[in-house]
Amino acid sequence: SICFSTGSSIVIILTGAFIRRSNIKYNVVVFPEFEAQVTDYSKVATGTKYYVSTQGDDNNDGKSPETPIKTLARASGISLNPGDGLFLKRGDVWTGEQLVFRSSGTKENPIYLSAYGEGEKPHITKAGKDKICVSTVNSAGLVISSLKFSESYGGLEVSFNENEPGQAMNREYLVVEDIVAENMTGLYNSDEYQYNHTSFGFIIRS
Repeated sequence: SICFSTGSSIVIILTGAFIRRSNIKYNVVVFPEFEAQVTDYSKVATGTKYYVSTQGDDNNDGKSPETPIKTLARASGISLNPGDGLFLKRGDVWTGEQLVFRSSGTKENPIYLSAYGEGEKPHITKAGKDKICVSTVNSAGLVISSLKFSESYGGLEVSFNENEPGQAMNREYLVVEDIVAENMTGLYNSDEYQYNHTSFGFIIRS
């Protein structure tokens, strides 16, 4: 487990993933012996909860475990408010899909991207060549937890891009914990020798 914090009040708790930082100007402190205490955030979120399962239906409202939506594309279109949560079902595997996250919470009332149910971590795999399993764009006030990524160009990307239209730059608070990334190799990278194009498990771009 690794925990590090940056000068913009971003706090990251990371378990079980390869870390690579790109274009970061913050001072980073690493605590190799830090042990994350994993929480079931589906029971913590106080706002609207959205559930995603491969056994779901995108015509559902997603607001209960009995009526989950199905695809990560549909989940990417949900606008979340502080205190809300997006929860992927444990034991489910999404193949060839990506989740793009643009909502922001606050330190006091974060948005949760995590798991629900029992069993293995929700698993996103084979997102595609040069594709990233989960990307956040100019988002903070987030807690990201209990997810698994494999066999893709990238696992989790946290991106702050002032040129991204229509997005507010928010770097107030971010927690990442209990994330596993496996087999992120050049097989899923169109040009692994290109500058700033190395395959990764977790990366912050700023």
